[in-house]
Amino acid sequence: MLSLASKKLKKEPYKDNPDCFWASDTMESKTDFGIIYYENNSTKVLEEEVEFVTLQGYELMFPFKGTKANVKVEPGEKLIILLWRTVMQSEFRCSYGWVFS
Repeated sequence: MLSLASKKLKKEPYKDNPDCFWASDTMESKTDFGIIYYENNSTKVLEEEVEFVTLQGYELMFPFKGTKANVKVEPGEKLIILLWRTVMQSEFRCSYGWVFS
């Protein structure tokens, strides 16, 4: 899934670190997953808290659970948050807070 996300998703750079990217997609037409993707090509560590303000018809997959996910992406690493779609009518929306150190 990480390889597919890396190649297929439209990655957006962080405003304060253009060498670090994120992407989000529901992938509903292809799979039963939602995904948030991170790629850190910078020299700094990305730490981000993701709060799912809407999480209808999705469940966070291991190692995440509940309605929040804390991620840490080291330089040169990629990471994904996977969400399993449990019903056809589904939606997720997030608020984000991040720092680079």
